[in-house]
Amino acid sequence: EMRDLLPYSVAIPTPFKKSDGLTRPDVDHDAIPGLVQYYHAHGVPGLLVSGTTGEQHSMTIAERMDYLTSVQKATKGLISEDGTPMVLYAGVAAVQTLDAVTLAQHAVREGYDALMLGFPPYLRVRQQEALQYISAICDAIKNDDMPVFLYNNPPRTGFELHPDTFHRLVDIYPNIIRGVKHAGNYSIAPSFQRHGEGQRKIAILSGSDATFIQNFMDNGYTGLTSIMGSVWPREMKRIVEALTSGRVDDANHTMQPLLEGVSILLQNGTLLHSIKYVLRKRGVPAGWCRLPLVDLDADTDKEQTQALAPQRIDHR
Repeated sequence: EMRDLLPYSVAIPTPFKKSDGLTRPDVDHDAIPGLVQYYHAHGVPGLLVSGTTGEQHSMTIAERMDYLTSVQKATKGLISEDGTPMVLYAGVAAVQTLDAVTLAQHAVREGYDALMLGFPPYLRVRQQEALQYISAICDAIKNDDMPVFLYNNPPRTGFELHPDTFHRLVDIYPNIIRGVKHAGNYSIAPSFQRHGEGQRKIAILSGSDATFIQNFMDNGYTGLTSIMGSVWPREMKRIVEALTSGRVDDANHTMQPLLEGVSILLQNGTLLHSIKYVLRKRGVPAGWCRLPLVDLDADTDKEQTQALAPQRIDHR
């Protein structure tokens, strides 16, 4: 039977080699086993690979396929703390539908546990075009055992998935489409849920750690694909476990000291610069960013990197 989508997983960065500013840095495939081991050792049950945090749109389709393969190989045989194999979600999104189809088919062949289907960036597709895009991917994978969740991320794509479009897709692919990762207007998230006798519950996932507790309580969110889980993997796991077992006070108590750290990380613009810097300082092979993103450097970004000193962000 198809597994439900996890209530807690972490969106992992892609480890690129350091750029010389003249050539495009390659993915550091030798770093991937060490990166995966970091998450496994800290109790993370599932990884979201090649999403926004993974800088997917800076990569060619071939690079993304090779990266999905390398991560899958690195997780082979890894057992999570609950005794089940580590779960892998493949991020799939592309400007061209056929590229998204190619990525999805590759992830299925490589044995990924679910697909996160993002919408094309920049194009601002119409609802019918979005439906056709998702349909083309679902038709191509031809696998009723492969759960899919859609990534509704208007700030990044300029497109907002309407709940009616989502429900049309669920009606067409009832055994495949299992959820939505919703980063749009939080208040409409409950509209993605299915009601009525015999209806399968829809997973509504968040990618926003700081707002997750409130959205879990008020807007029907059921899980988190965490960004901050890279910096605080066990703490974010404890928060999700507390919420799903009804211990809201415990979740808030664990979250409170992390919020200062989140604000420090956000001072540097995007979280990705800070996350990779922190992980490198910890000896985790998270790699570097690709231009135009410019990595934090202790010499040139003294004020920012001092703010990211371990004593300020480690709440263990």
